Amino acid sequence: RLTQWTKGFKCSSVEGFDVVDLLKQAIARRNDVTIDVVAILNDTTGCLMSCAWKEPKCRIGLILGTGTNACYLEDVEKVTTFNPEKEDVNEPDHVVVNTEWGAFGDNGELDFIRTKWDEEVDAMSLNPGKQTFEKMISGMYMGELVRLVSGGCS
Repeated sequence: RLTQWTKGFKCSSVEGFDVVDLLKQAIARRNDVTIDVVAILNDTTGCLMSCAWKEPKCRIGLILGTGTNACYLEDVEKVTTFNPEKEDVNEPDHVVVNTEWGAFGDNGELDFIRTKWDEEVDAMSLNPGKQTFEKMISGMYMGELVRLVSGGCS
């Protein structure tokens, strides 16, 4: 289920719903393509998986672009929120943990280093109070931060 949109995305009637189901329904309504959706990945998990395909020792995916995020491979028994659907000898030993670290600071953890410019960018965003760390360092917000800091056009 989609818990919340990030960055510049805002689409009504999606939060709280299973996005795989919604995608399957939309594809079915088209009536002109047949696609078997087995998974939806974000850019961070896709980054990890595409590298691990060629380099099996890869354990971390990192995005620092329009947004920022990281994921890593963790032992299943260390992830208390993960419950494999069935007991199977072929169950994986690891699971990808998506940190969503762009939201770090949403509970005040970064207040001691936030500037007035960070706060202004946050207030003008589509999701004030959310994705705090992402707004401080990623490309989507960097231009506006530079403009504000340099006293550029208002």
